[in-house]
Amino acid sequence: YSKLLESQRKIYLTGLFQSVFIRPQPSARGDSTQKDILVELKENMSGEFNVALGYGSIEKAIGRLEVYNNNLGGTARKLGFNAEMSFINRLLGVSFSEPWTFGTPWRTDLNLTVEYKEEPGYNLDRAGGQITLGRKFDEQLNFTVTYRHEDVRLSDVQVAEIPGELSSNTRSFKFSIIYDTRDNLFNASRGTYAELSDEVGIFFADQNSLFNRLSGKYKYFLPMSDATTLATGLELG
Repeated sequence: YSKLLESQRKIYLTGLFQSVFIRPQPSARGDSTQKDILVELKENMSGEFNVALGYGSIEKAIGRLEVYNNNLGGTARKLGFNAEMSFINRLLGVSFSEPWTFGTPWRTDLNLTVEYKEEPGYNLDRAGGQITLGRKFDEQLNFTVTYRHEDVRLSDVQVAEIPGELSSNTRSFKFSIIYDTRDNLFNASRGTYAELSDEVGIFFADQNSLFNRLSGKYKYFLPMSDATTLATGLELG
């Protein structure tokens, strides 16, 4: 029975189903020593469309559009598009996720972004993205590696004694180890989430500068009653 519950948890964690019921049934072959396992699933809607409108004292009118498909053709592949526009900022982004890369149990996530922003002292053009390759090695342990490739150009710089155009490109690799025992990925009521990551890269400004960024996250969920969960979190870097 505990293995049936664990199977139910795994299916919920895909984020593809809104209800999952797994229960044993009498064997259709009439063998009293065996059981058939009945799995009843109700899929989430795969498409998602979000629109946001707002106003800020600096940005003035703000608009955001997001379109996602979280289950392309029933393959659990994800494709997303987002756009944001205000009086000082324009952004376009595309994301794609492949849960089973080249027939292996490695997950690939790709994110691409193009952005233009007018800051008080300069204008910023940013283009780049990151690709993440990850794998789950057992029920609670995950490993990921992320490569970030980002080009940034500053123009119309207003500060004295600084060139009118600068670049601040970044190339980095990020390694992460994740331990996860939460009962639900999106609305956890019990379990633990721990992540340790280290990003190593080069920042191209006036000269090549190596950097290393180490960070850790810890979250703990404790059910207090049927309707209440105590959630705690700690992040250090």
